[in-house]
Amino acid sequence: MNKGLLVTALALCTTAAFAQKKIVQSPKTLAVTPYHKNVILSDLPDVAKWEHYNYTGIQLAKSTENPQYIGRINTIIEKLNHNVGTDSILIPAKEAAYVNKYKADIINALKNLENNGKYVKEVFYGTFSPVRYCSVNNALTFYLGGLYYPEAVTLTKTNTSERLREVISKFAAPNIALLTDVLNNSEVKQVALAVNYPINDVNAESSFFKYETLVLVVPKPVLLAFAKTAITEKELLAKAGVYAHTTDMARLQTQKVDILN
Repeated sequence: MNKGLLVTALALCTTAAFAQKKIVQSPKTLAVTPYHKNVILSDLPDVAKWEHYNYTGIQLAKSTENPQYIGRINTIIEKLNHNVGTDSILIPAKEAAYVNKYKADIINALKNLENNGKYVKEVFYGTFSPVRYCSVNNALTFYLGGLYYPEAVTLTKTNTSERLREVISKFAAPNIALLTDVLNNSEVKQVALAVNYPINDVNAESSFFKYETLVLVVPKPVLLAFAKTAITEKELLAKAGVYAHTTDMARLQTQKVDILN
């Protein structure tokens, strides 16, 4: 074979092989969070938007002590100790794998919350489990909902940011600091704590309590530092995410809000 043709042929073969190698390896360049390989979890707003439906259950449970809408944390732990799935604790099937995988850590966190938390002996829930996993900015996030801060906030004397900061300071921040056991693995990157709280509009014709929903989302290193009192609450909020459903939002709307400015 002519030497020039041989060189050309070798070059073409090398180019083709390199191109084939690139084609085979290209999917690896699409960096994704590991859990997305097996399951696509709901984004936090889609999970949290159902939280404010709990206000109906809260009102019914408080007035009738209806067990359908209320369960102590030890009840949730008891259910978790049994088979976790769509028939046991109302966890969506796509999340049950994570609940089962990290069940021991979840139970330890709930026990710590039950023993040391404030206003957390009871968890309010109806159709949806208070123990969830979701996605926040493509990061696997442990989500605990169904909690209730019973101190009424007067709507006409506060704005949205003031109300959210009050509930975070008195309830969400100290309680989320008790959930660090759910971070005892490399896969879970954040913790979200959802809480309903009552609004008392003194100008309303009725003294009927309305409810708002707050979801505090804290990245793993920030929460671990806060739990050790290595950072202040202000520093926590500067690095956390706050989602809310407030009285001025449309039904089934939960969105990220800025409470620092």
